[in-house]
Order: sequence, then structure tokens, then C-alpha cells
Amino acid sequence: MFGKIKIGARLSLGFGVLVAVGLATAAFAYRELDFILAKVVRMADQSQNAIGVVRIAGELHAASRALLRYQMDRDQASYGEAETRLASAATTLEATIRRTVSQERLAAYRVLQPEIASLNEKRLALGRVLQAYFAGRDALFEDGDRLAADLRKLVEAAQASREAAAIAALETSIVAARIAVWRHLATSDVKPREAFQAELTRSRAQFAELEKRDLAPALAPLVATVKADLNKYAGSFETASSGLLRGHEILVGEIGPLTKSAIDRIEKVESGIRSAYSATIEETSGLIATSSQVQLTTALIAALVGALCAVLITRSIVGPVRVLADEAGRLSAGDTSVEFLGARRGDEIGQLAGAVAKFRDNVLAQQQAAKEVSAAAEQRDAVNRNMEQAVEEFRQAAEGLLGRVG
Repeated sequence: MFGKIKIGARLSLGFGVLVAVGLATAAFAYRELDFILAKVVRMADQSQNAIGVVRIAGELHAASRALLRYQMDRDQASYGEAETRLASAATTLEATIRRTVSQERLAAYRVLQPEIASLNEKRLALGRVLQAYFAGRDALFEDGDRLAADLRKLVEAAQASREAAAIAALETSIVAARIAVWRHLATSDVKPREAFQAELTRSRAQFAELEKRDLAPALAPLVATVKADLNKYAGSFETASSGLLRGHEILVGEIGPLTKSAIDRIEKVESGIRSAYSATIEETSGLIATSSQVQLTTALIAALVGALCAVLITRSIVGPVRVLADEAGRLSAGDTSVEFLGARRGDEIGQLAGAVAKFRDNVLAQQQAAKEVSAAAEQRDAVNRNMEQAVEEFRQAAEGLLGRVG
């Protein structure tokens, strides 16, 4: 079969098969790499989304802590930090939404956006309330110092009077009221506020009892001054306490639950992203393993096909060439009986064998012509020898005849 196909066609066919296998392998590899690239891009997006939601949760936690520090320490930098943290969370959320393709996560993110905006609004409200609270607390401290100084004067002035016991009891009530104020400011608890109101009521009742008495001229103005100081102190406390409780309500009752709700939603989204990321890793690993196995199998098939093509082409060319070389060697050694059967082939080797066979035929023809020339020459030599012999015989006969005639 191969003997009828030209060598060039055979080589082109062999290389064509190898190229076709190589192109098929490359196409499959490109397709698999394209799938793997899509998975890797998806993994990168999921990773970025996971980083984004973790960062958002961290920013919300940090904003909540900063607002708590602002309430406790009146640290204006913490209030600014809370604003920066919330803005960063909003920006990160917007960037995460642009990278997200999952509709479920997009829905969660779109719920999270107004929550972060609401947190910022509540931050502003808390700032306004705490500013009023801080102003009321400053006034409360100032009024408390004045009340303590005037109360000390009253106690010192009443030491030798008959009202010393009543004024000492009044001092005890006022001190207890101030202690309740400090406890309330430190804990934001309502019970110290109630204790203050009870001590304030008791102190006012004691002032009423003192005012009914015939006070010494030196004590009456001092009692009036302390009473006015206490009333002013109570007003400042009411302002500061209202701001404190409202700030605590905003921070603990509104910002806290809203922050927790947002973080819970983020954690749920993060859990979904991690699950999807793990599934994508598993899919990608399986795809890579399958691709590697298929490419290895394809490479082995390509190697086998290439080897088979090489063997077939080599045998179809080298064998006949070796036979032709042997036959040509025998011909060059003088063996003209070589048949050159390869001349029957339809390829270049057949053409070459035919040319050598024709050369053999020409050699045989030349040998036959040489034999014929040699035979003709021998025949001529024989004729010449016969003619010479006849002439000699004629000469001898003539000489004998001449002798007889003479």
C-alpha cells in the first residue's frame, strides 16, 4: 500500500498526523486552562469578597468601640475615628458589591448598606446628645464644687450653734446625693439616679425644717446659699443625666443591636463565601487532576501515534532503499542477473530502481554489442587467414606452373 504513495506524501501524512494530534492536545489544554482560569478568577473574587466582609465587620467593631471611648473619655479623636471607620465600611461594601455575582450575597449587601448609613446617622445623633451631656456634666462638676465649698462654710459656721446636728444631717444627705451622682455618671445605671432623687427630697425637707427655725444671722444666708447651690446642682444633674441616659440608650439600645445585626449578617455572608470558596477549590482541583490525566493520556497517545508513523514510514523507505543498494552493489560487481523488483513501486524508490534497471539493460546491450563486434572481428580474421592461405597456395601453384612451363 505504501509503495504506491510518494515519499513526500508519506512524510507529509506522518507529520500531518503528528501536527493534528498536537493541535488537538493544544486545543484541549487551552479549553481546560480556560476553565481553570475562570475558576481561579472566581476564587480570587470570593477571596476578595471574604476579605471585604471581614474588613467591614472589623470596621463596624472598631466604630462601636470608638463611640464607647468617646462616651466614656470624651475623646474627640475617637468620635472622628468612628466616622472614618463607618465611611471605610461603606466604601468597602460598595467595592465588594461591584465584585459580587451571587444574587444571595448581593441581597445581603443591599440590606447592609442602609444599616451602615443608619449607624452613621445614629453616630451623629449620639454626638449631639453627648455634646449636651458633656456640657451638662461640666456645669454639674462646677456646681458640685461650689456646693461643696459653701456647704463646708455652713458646717464650719454651725459647729457651735444649736443647729449643728441638723446641718450635719443636711451635709450627710448632700454628700450621699453627690455620691449617687458619681455612681450614676460612672455606671449609667438608673438606681443611683433614684437614690439621688431620694437624697435630694430629704435635703429639701431638711432645708424646710431649718428655715422654720430662728437661725442665727450668720447661718441664715449660708443656708440660703447652700439651698440655691443644691437646686442648681440638681438642675445640672438633670441635664447631664438626661444626656447620659439618652446617649446610653443610643449607644447600647440602638447602635449596639444595629451593629450586632450587621455583623451577624456579615458573618453569615462570610460563612457562605467560605463554603463557596471551598467548593470552588474542590472543583478546580478536580478539574486540574482530570486535565492532567487527560493531557498525559493524550501525550502518550501522541507519542504512540508518532512512533507508529515513524516506524511505518521508516520501514516503507529504509527497507526498499537498502534492497536497492544491495541490488546496485551486485550490479556494480558485474552481476547482471539482478531483477530490480522495486521498479514496480510507484514512489521515488520505484523510479530510482527503474533507472538502475535501465542502466542494467544498457550494460547488457553494450555487452551483447561487444560480443557481436568480437565475433565479426574473428570472422574477418578467419577470412583474411583463408585469403592469405589461398594467395599463398596460388603463388606456390603459379610458381610450380611457371617452373613446369620453363
